[in-house]
Amino acid sequence: MNTLIQKFYEEIKGNPIYPFRGAFSPLLILLSWNDTRLPRSEQTSFPIIMVNRGHEALAAINETAYMGKALEMFIAYRDKKAAIADLKAGYEPIYQNILKIYEQRAERDLSRMSEDDIIVLLRETTEYLSQLTIRTMYIEMLDYEMISASVPHHSISALNEIWERATHPCFLSFEIRWQEKIVDLLDRYSLKEAAERGRYMFTDYYKPKDLSEIKSALQEQIINRKSNVDMIMLEREKKEEEKIEFEKWKKTLHREDERLVEYIQYVMEARDVRKDPIAQSQVVIYECAAELARRANIEESYILSVVAYEFERGIEWLKEHADEIRKRRDGCIILMNSDASVDVELGDFESGVADVMSLNAHTGHEENLLRGQSANRGIAKGRIRVLLDLTKDPIFNEGEILVTSMTRPEFVPYMKRAAAVITNEGGITCHAAIVSRELGIPCVTGTKFATHLLHDGDLVEVNADEGLVTIIEKSTSSAS
Repeated sequence: MNTLIQKFYEEIKGNPIYPFRGAFSPLLILLSWNDTRLPRSEQTSFPIIMVNRGHEALAAINETAYMGKALEMFIAYRDKKAAIADLKAGYEPIYQNILKIYEQRAERDLSRMSEDDIIVLLRETTEYLSQLTIRTMYIEMLDYEMISASVPHHSISALNEIWERATHPCFLSFEIRWQEKIVDLLDRYSLKEAAERGRYMFTDYYKPKDLSEIKSALQEQIINRKSNVDMIMLEREKKEEEKIEFEKWKKTLHREDERLVEYIQYVMEARDVRKDPIAQSQVVIYECAAELARRANIEESYILSVVAYEFERGIEWLKEHADEIRKRRDGCIILMNSDASVDVELGDFESGVADVMSLNAHTGHEENLLRGQSANRGIAKGRIRVLLDLTKDPIFNEGEILVTSMTRPEFVPYMKRAAAVITNEGGITCHAAIVSRELGIPCVTGTKFATHLLHDGDLVEVNADEGLVTIIEKSTSSAS
């Protein structure tokens, strides 16, 4: 076992892991989970291991610590009437600071800035991103079990109704909001300016898209402008009608139940709203890193395996470590310790993934049965298609079961063709859950190990009423 993976296992003291797998980069993701520059009270204080190779990545955290923080947050809400207001007051200024930094890109020319000024900008942006991520990461873990265990006075039937209705969002999804913004940008600016200003809407957890790709996508939006505007208006009308009915129902509840409903709705909306500042900060981080790498004569394609804080060490450090940085793309292991310090080693990706996934031997996993959260009810049967890296334009056939670590906007076209969706991560409030409800397809989230235990071609039954995935028949390739 790799020494850093062994160190991680010793730090988590044998607790179960919560794995994340997909196309994301150390540059844009890892630092945001913790930051030594933040007050100790605001640091996550639990280690994170990441195995990376190009587009492929696997990360894992201490599940016990992670879920413990989520429960702590919910209890704080439950016991404090002003909890939502306090939460908003804590991170909404961060939203505004990130927005200001992002919008200044129009006047900022990185190529003319000094090395020190770029590093200051990078440091400022990463610090805001860390604050935002750390203060909001626990909202994504809210689930039915957490609430049912913490609100014992409810009957199961009453809680079921509250949960079912409260988890249906009465606000516009960020996909629709972004569609509105794109229409507005194209109405106000040239194609080039719109691509620059809207770049954050075309990024993911791996890297922002190149401006040429964005301009091509925007040209399609210009062609489809009328249908897009019509769709936005219909969606707005639909949500307004839903909100009226929702508010009528909410008034029939006891105040305590009403507060619970408000919190669930708030959590879902906060997850959606925070996507803007996260994506905006990631664009700025990427652009700063790319400029520093250019000055160090390191090709841009290699910067994604460098942790953001490493760029703060300056151009000379990048030059001295250029060979190692280039080698990281072929495989590296990164450990963020509980004190937020970071260790990096070169290592084989496949064996690293195997080592991390073996730490708990899939605790709680039953043979041919996978358990998760019921994110949208329904039952479906079909063949598995695992999608982790959409940059390779994967094949996905109508009626297949989509399996991934987590979904993002770029997954929606595949979700529309899917008979059901299964994810490693997330709960009832995640992107996959919300979109699946809009599409009316069964969805099971938070399985943790779906992308590891399920393989292309496996025949499964998805019982999203119970949050269960049953393997009926293993594909020839996975069985071997």
